[in-house]
Amino acid sequence: MKFKQLILITGVERSGSTLISRVLQLCEANAGQTNKMRENIILRALSQNYLNAVSNNCFPPDFINLEMPKNWDEEVGLALKDQNIPESMPFMFKYSGIAQMWPVWHIYYPNAKWIIVRRRTGDILNSLMETAYMSRFKNLRNIKLVGAENEKEAWLWWVHQYEDLFRDIIATNDLNYRIVWPERMRDGDFEQMKEVVQWCGLKWNEEVVDVMQTLLK
Repeated sequence: MKFKQLILITGVERSGSTLISRVLQLCEANAGQTNKMRENIILRALSQNYLNAVSNNCFPPDFINLEMPKNWDEEVGLALKDQNIPESMPFMFKYSGIAQMWPVWHIYYPNAKWIIVRRRTGDILNSLMETAYMSRFKNLRNIKLVGAENEKEAWLWWVHQYEDLFRDIIATNDLNYRIVWPERMRDGDFEQMKEVVQWCGLKWNEEVVDVMQTLLK
């Protein structure tokens, strides 16, 4: 499938990537059929199946020694076939796991635009600990597996894994990316978000301000 523009949104879980997805949808990015986290349902399943096959328990894939999947673009196209995605609109896919398999997406979609969503580490940790469905480190086995003593230490290890992945993405010379801090919108600063919207080939919608101010209270 050909995209007018493919926008990939990733970040550590609980970093605010769902908010960024909401903004882009308000500015007429197409996301297809999504769940409540604004992740394309079928693409998320496709990506998660791949990660389940190549990951080692809690550890992100080792892409240095890993064979890339064949025909990933064809699999993506088939996954979206029944969603009637118009090629005339920029398409966005938001999923934290994109960062864990970023070389795959970059190889098959070198012209994609990447949005890396960031948030202060302490705020992420607090949110991870307080969110019931974030269960990766609710059991002692996984905590010990990553060399941690408790759930908070394990989540800190997890955040650092993502930070390493972000550094790899940023260091890739031909990868087009922007870093976004959603908390700026909470403070009433929408300039960075406006720039990112325009960079994605979208038109800024003033409704974003009202929606975000309500959500971020």
